[in-house]
Amino acid sequence: MKRQLCTLVILAVLAGACGGGGGSGSPSGSTAATVGADGISAGTITDALGTFEETQAFDQLSQQNGKGKARRLFEQGYLSRLIRREVLQTRADALGVTVPAADVADQLDQIKAQFGDDEQKFEDALEQQGLTASLLKRFVEDQVLEQELRTKVAEDQGPPEEELRAFYEDHKGDYQEVRASHILLKSGQADAKKQADRLYSQLQDAPDSKVDALFASLAKEFSQDGSAAQGGDLGWADPAGYVEPFGEAIKALEIGKVSRPVETEFGFHIIKVEGRRAQSYDAVKDQIAAEVGGVSPEQVWQDWIIEAYKDAEIEVNPRYGELDLQTQQIVDATAEDVPGAEESPAE
Repeated sequence: MKRQLCTLVILAVLAGACGGGGGSGSPSGSTAATVGADGISAGTITDALGTFEETQAFDQLSQQNGKGKARRLFEQGYLSRLIRREVLQTRADALGVTVPAADVADQLDQIKAQFGDDEQKFEDALEQQGLTASLLKRFVEDQVLEQELRTKVAEDQGPPEEELRAFYEDHKGDYQEVRASHILLKSGQADAKKQADRLYSQLQDAPDSKVDALFASLAKEFSQDGSAAQGGDLGWADPAGYVEPFGEAIKALEIGKVSRPVETEFGFHIIKVEGRRAQSYDAVKDQIAAEVGGVSPEQVWQDWIIEAYKDAEIEVNPRYGELDLQTQQIVDATAEDVPGAEESPAE
């Protein structure tokens, strides 16, 4: 549990969760970037980097990349986040989009819940990343604002909600998911096909009332993937997400029946279908929007955010690199622009 929060906090730091702007005008030695008339001071980046260098997160990043590149990655990620905050907040103000306090509180509660009732462990984890509870809250507010804007953009530019729901109700049968179990014998194993045939015969010879228990038992003993511990249970999934021979076998199987060994690139599978159901509307909403509207909600959002960045009149101090509009990240103009590139990760 603790690992999940630490990962989130590291991402918060690298994404520039804390800090503000300051200054104005075109980028100069004291300005890292300008967004319209607003400036982001170079001192803000420097101060944040100094704090980051005292954390375990910096040590971890340095071990992987070297200290020079770790500093560069932080500066670019931090500046990218501050620019994004300026761009999104300006658009949110224009659209009347606000951050629901209840949503922020809910996400913070989920993070804190990873530590149970131990407030000290939570505070220690933040300190190790160079953050405070207030700075983490600001990062979560950024996330929630972006989620709210995504919803607004989808509503304004995508097919109407009523149209999507009507399409879903009319085509529920096209959005099925299946719960399946399998026993996998990897093809690299000697006599994998013979063993698969033997297990299949054993299941065929068992009374119907014993098949479920026997299948789970054989999966735990013989299956060679992570589902073995769960008796081969793969959970609920869209059959289209499986490799083709496996997915086709699932579609053809009746509930409770066991397949003959099915060969895929992973080996030989004995498959049993446990159940079928329609996927929820929320799970397939984006897919339906792409089918009905001809473009995915993610593409709609990416087109919108790129235009927002273009309209924001952003200038970046070349000392930090340049803005890549497609990813909205500050990147190096050339490989030679990377300080510390000659370092080994251990330095």
